[in-house]
Amino acid sequence: MPPHVKVSSATKASEMDAQLAALRNTQIRIESTNRTSANFLYGSRETLLDTACEFLSPDLRPVPPQPNCPQSMKIYEDHRQMAAEYLRVKTEMSEMRKYKEELMEKIKQNEELENLSTPTQEDNIQLTQLNSEKEALLAFREKLSEQLTLIEAAQSKKSGSAHSTGGSTDGWWS
Repeated sequence: MPPHVKVSSATKASEMDAQLAALRNTQIRIESTNRTSANFLYGSRETLLDTACEFLSPDLRPVPPQPNCPQSMKIYEDHRQMAAEYLRVKTEMSEMRKYKEELMEKIKQNEELENLSTPTQEDNIQLTQLNSEKEALLAFREKLSEQLTLIEAAQSKKSGSAHSTGGSTDGWWS
């Protein structure tokens, strides 16, 4: 495997994520475009391509090109482009991880809400007891209604016979 493809065993994913986070917080601007200086050939450290190369492990960083060799310059620029693409992918992966964590948290909250709304066995037992108590109370009410009707009928019968005989009902209520 060529040396530019090897991944350093010393570089950890968490270190890369920390470096990517630091890169997001820094603003990069190009202050000058002096194409005659050596900085143009090797990178001025003001562009995203140069910054991306700095975040690579030392064994993955591009080797400075030979200024006289167009093939060397092309390889160097390709390597810088690949480093920038690698940085973009790592940044996107980091964002996706955060988004995944947010979604997992939402799923967890939804599951907790579903668990709260799903009746437990104790809830079902209590519901059965309350329903049977309700049925018993309704039956008791019905019997009381029947008894009241019978009492009213008996009173109206007695009061009807007391009026017809001319008797007094004052003793009945006292």
